Amino acid sequence: MPHKGWICIGEYDTFEELGEGEFHICGMCESAQVRFVHIMENDRYSGELLCGCVCAGHMAEDLVSAETRDGAMRAKAGRRDHFPKRKGWKTSVKGTPYIKIEGFHLMVVKKNDGRFGVGATPPGAPAPVWGSKRYETIEAAQKGCFDAWQHYLNH
Repeated sequence: MPHKGWICIGEYDTFEELGEGEFHICGMCESAQVRFVHIMENDRYSGELLCGCVCAGHMAEDLVSAETRDGAMRAKAGRRDHFPKRKGWKTSVKGTPYIKIEGFHLMVVKKNDGRFGVGATPPGAPAPVWGSKRYETIEAAQKGCFDAWQHYLNH
């Protein structure tokens, strides 16, 4: 496996993708538990490696860029973790927690199975778009609202 000449083609937070408390093992050093994953690719290697910040920086010979990506992921994770406590959450007449941010109407609803779902109405949309994912707690669903909001902002 080559140790140099890699490029980062993406990154993600395992807590968002796989769930709270889920980690990857770094594909390069095979020892570090990684929450903030850098997806690395090399012309001389078939497939991708999922790596931590330090290994990704060495592989691409650009530790500064790896640290910048890692810092951005950590900042976003902090915003996501604090989103349920953000000012502006209200409760509708029907008991639905909701928040309005930048023209988005984000809401949490209790489903028939006792778990919670998330709906998001983008600016100018006539009706909410409902996610299929279910959450065990209102707080987890509020973090799901953050994820939906960020998805709309980035697409």
